Amino acid sequence: MATSNVGSTPYGGRGPEILLVTWIEAAIACIIMLARLYVNSRLLHQMRADWWWALVTLVCDFLEGSVPAMLDLTLHRLSVFLGRLHSQSP
Repeated sequence: MATSNVGSTPYGGRGPEILLVTWIEAAIACIIMLARLYVNSRLLHQMRADWWWALVTLVCDFLEGSVPAMLDLTLHRLSVFLGRLHSQSP
């Protein structure tokens, strides 16, 4: 009897899609902050308070939302994979 693993992933079987979107959004946020760093440090020659607040906000977002979601989904996929390897071993 074949088993379906649709419901075995967190977030109702939509884990890989959520993980992909989370990684893409995190990468875009980092690119934007690096662009702001370049403009503020090289072109304007000053780091204003808004840049520092944006950096604090980005770090807090990663610590509160992005990193735990990424780790949760990645570790779940790893545990499922290792479980399948263990069940297939002789």
